[in-house]
Amino acid sequence: MSKLTSILAALALSISPALADSFSGGICLAPTEFHIGEVGSNQIVITSTPTVSTTVYASGDSIGGLLTLANAVRVSAAAGSSGTSGLIQFVEMATKTHQPGGSYDVVFFDANPSTSTCTDNSVVTIASADIGKVIGVSHLADATQGGAAVDIWQDLTMRTMPYSLNSATSIFACVIVRATPTYASTSDVTLKFQVIRQ
Repeated sequence: MSKLTSILAALALSISPALADSFSGGICLAPTEFHIGEVGSNQIVITSTPTVSTTVYASGDSIGGLLTLANAVRVSAAAGSSGTSGLIQFVEMATKTHQPGGSYDVVFFDANPSTSTCTDNSVVTIASADIGKVIGVSHLADATQGGAAVDIWQDLTMRTMPYSLNSATSIFACVIVRATPTYASTSDVTLKFQVIRQ
């Protein structure tokens, strides 16, 4: 195929796979998605402000219960299809009440860990049946005090965590506290998750 014919075939493909076939003289694979002006991946930030308790937490308790992080992938289709995967790149948690010391673990799942227990202000139990759903864990151990009443937590050793979903667009997270905080209001905690949708 000549260079000109290749260019014409590529242009024809954007209009019709059948038209592209007439230029290439053979079978032409059609794309499953069309993106105008977008090359590569799509980066978004998912924000969650769970309802928390105003009574003291024990180490090992869940903060806010199971979180649903919607739109973590672009397409709901069979795993491996275009648009069904992503990367967790960054995690941040801010609290409106200063909580000195301690740390938090954020466990991510690629499907609802329905046989596990992740309920606000209760001990977290991850069931063996849900182990295969774990994407990874982020350790929020670095706290920056932003005034008398604000802490901002982040993971300084964060490693990108890949995931692939099967006929779904949400991932899930469970925040586990490793201290004994007490929050002043039910909206004291806000989490931000930066993901790259592929």
